[in-house]
Amino acid sequence: MIVLEHDLASRNNLQGGPDVQAHHDNEYFEVPLDSNRNYVERSSITNQLEDLLEPAKTMKAPAAVRVVLYGLGGAGKTELAARFAERHQKHYRAIFWVYGADASRLKEGFERIGKTINRESSGSHRDLLHDAQTWFAENSGWLLIVDNVDDKDALDALRWQYLKGSMKGHVIVTSRNPSTSVYWNGIEVADMNLSEAISLMNNIVGRSGEGEDAVLARLLSDLGYLPLAIDQASSYIAATGMSTQEYHRWYKIEKARLLNEIPSTLYRYDSRQTVMTTWEISFQRVTQSDPAVSKLLLMMSHFSHDDIPITMIQLKHDSLRYWASNGEWDSLPKDQEWVQSELKSTLHHGLRLREAIRSLRNYSFIRYKQGGESLWIHPLVHYWASHKLKTHPDQQQLTMCSIGLVASSFEKEDRLPPIAIPYGRKDVASVGEERNLRLWPWRQYMKLVPHAHLCLRHVTRLASMPEAMAHLCLSLLQILEYTSTPDDPVVALRLAPEDAHKIIDHVTQFGEAADDYLDFSSTLWRLTRATVCSCLKWAERFSNRCCHCQRAIQGSIRWLEKIMTQPDVSNLTARIKATSLGLLFIIVLDGRHLLDACYDCNVGPEIKVYSSLAAENFWLMNKDAFGFTSPKLRTWFDKPNSTCSHMERYVYNMGRYIRVRSVTTHCTRLTDASARKALAEEVTKTFEVLCGQRSEEYRRSVWYLTTALEEDWGQIRQYLEPLVAHSMDEPTLAWSHERCIIRLLHAYFELGLSSKAQDLSEQVQRSYNNAEKFLRSMQKNRLPAGGKVLQDATTAPPWQIFVRGLLGKTTTVTCRPYTR
Repeated sequence: MIVLEHDLASRNNLQGGPDVQAHHDNEYFEVPLDSNRNYVERSSITNQLEDLLEPAKTMKAPAAVRVVLYGLGGAGKTELAARFAERHQKHYRAIFWVYGADASRLKEGFERIGKTINRESSGSHRDLLHDAQTWFAENSGWLLIVDNVDDKDALDALRWQYLKGSMKGHVIVTSRNPSTSVYWNGIEVADMNLSEAISLMNNIVGRSGEGEDAVLARLLSDLGYLPLAIDQASSYIAATGMSTQEYHRWYKIEKARLLNEIPSTLYRYDSRQTVMTTWEISFQRVTQSDPAVSKLLLMMSHFSHDDIPITMIQLKHDSLRYWASNGEWDSLPKDQEWVQSELKSTLHHGLRLREAIRSLRNYSFIRYKQGGESLWIHPLVHYWASHKLKTHPDQQQLTMCSIGLVASSFEKEDRLPPIAIPYGRKDVASVGEERNLRLWPWRQYMKLVPHAHLCLRHVTRLASMPEAMAHLCLSLLQILEYTSTPDDPVVALRLAPEDAHKIIDHVTQFGEAADDYLDFSSTLWRLTRATVCSCLKWAERFSNRCCHCQRAIQGSIRWLEKIMTQPDVSNLTARIKATSLGLLFIIVLDGRHLLDACYDCNVGPEIKVYSSLAAENFWLMNKDAFGFTSPKLRTWFDKPNSTCSHMERYVYNMGRYIRVRSVTTHCTRLTDASARKALAEEVTKTFEVLCGQRSEEYRRSVWYLTTALEEDWGQIRQYLEPLVAHSMDEPTLAWSHERCIIRLLHAYFELGLSSKAQDLSEQVQRSYNNAEKFLRSMQKNRLPAGGKVLQDATTAPPWQIFVRGLLGKTTTVTCRPYTR
């Protein structure tokens, strides 16, 4: 398709695209796309092109410059290159265009250039290529555009075979591969900004859209500001005459159909592409190269498109493990594994996973975020992949894999059913910031929240699953416990209460184990949902509760009856014993609600609890305080020995922790300080063994231990310094981290180490500020009105933080100002 000024008739015989017009200032000129009246100048990109190529100076100061425009398919790379050539055709002696989709078409394009330059030549293909390269080396003031170089073989051929160092002109390459910017000057062609997107839509529609600004902005956001998608939507609106608001309404209902509409502009001179087809060839190439990589993209369509942690999609040591019937944390049996063997090797090996991500980045399917630790997928690529997954033969397996990866990112203790949830109300033992926190969940995985919400929506679409997967699906429900502000985008993803119950009902049918662990576990999950049910606002007794709450309560009662009818409780599996103990915690925390249900349901006295004792929050050390008439259940309160399972010891220690918290805050029962200290130390040591020093369980138990130590500030310092050092290494906005930091500062001042306290406060703030996290207690608007002041008179004017002691006193600490 090369057009010669002195032989216009020959242009129709050249291959490669539609006819174009010659320009009298060019020896050779080619632009394969017609002038686009709807084109919107994208100044941020064109300015970079102008600065790199300086076309106005090309004839005076010839220089070899290579530029690559890279970005997602449909972002407008080809259009930008074509319009640049059209705008600067007077500044170049010749402009050539080569389509580089694959090695064969790249070869055809360069041979055609050789033949065009030397029309008298009838030599071999090798001679034609040599003629083209010789002309490029001997002449300056030319522009070569190589379009759509996505294929790896084509890219290698272009670099090593066709582009020579002796060439003096300008080269623009368009590619979906961001790695090309390593070889040449790279300019990313990202999405349009809002102003550019509005201009493009108005140009095509032919009206300004006045009065629809808000609707238009929402539509453009849903289209991802992708030029191809905006063109498709605008063309449809213009052709049908509908309003932007009406189109947006239909877009939400018929998204796939509307994204298949043909755009007005011919962005590709070989075919008309749509959003639903433009990425197909790239996807096929990825699949041919490595099927596991294409499955990775489809699987990630079940996540949120934004901020996908790489650590979440990598199989870790604990990913394919579960709580076995013996109560130990064991490897999954082969028939319980939820990840395909084809994907397993890719996701398990860190280097292979990075290589798979690189393959997807080569076509701009995904991008890195935040220093390469998380991924971003364009919203329309995300939708296209999810639409494609619906008809994929491995759709069920990939759905299980996505759910499994998110849920297995939780700590193993967070994959247990909920333990010690105060049923029907907030935990009355809580104080301070913990008043709004129930005991469970211990940790909050904020980076996983949007992905978990979306994965939960796919649980009921699984036709079958191993029991291990059913437990992982249930563990995702804990994210519903996290508090959110009204403007949090996650709020829009939240499941309705009915949907949460549907998930529990759906997964329960896949129980396979002989000990009915899934059924027992589901009962605790139902009670968790009943804890926050809206019917609590108006229903005081069981008979007035909603059907879901009644089912949860009746299920727990049937569970206790089933256990009580066992001829020998020692025959129960370890995980059933541990889970049942968790239910007993709930009964005691409950106070009256579950007891009333027992009476309403006419449950026999065999499992009734004396309500006056149950309301007092006694714990395991006082087993006589519980009114269970069955000796079978009372034996479970005996202290686990070394032969007990990990799960039993963990649940038992959880109960002792709750007792430590209760007696510390209310001085209940254990009035002897030495007894409180001994119990707190024992709980802390057990959590250290079971969960490790960096666990939330250990950190919270240490904090309560320091309150039991009262004013033994030297020992308090010894316990807290390693924990605060960890907080500075990995800043975390959690209740326990903040309390431990404040407690240690308090200890330093009590020990007369005011300068050390000041240094620590500055180090903590510097660490948290660098991580872009801010402790609430260190903000000036949180300062108390009064309180005891511990001030170092030698310091500069104060920067204040406050220290809240557990015993209710408030201490204001004055420290040096911190400058970032």
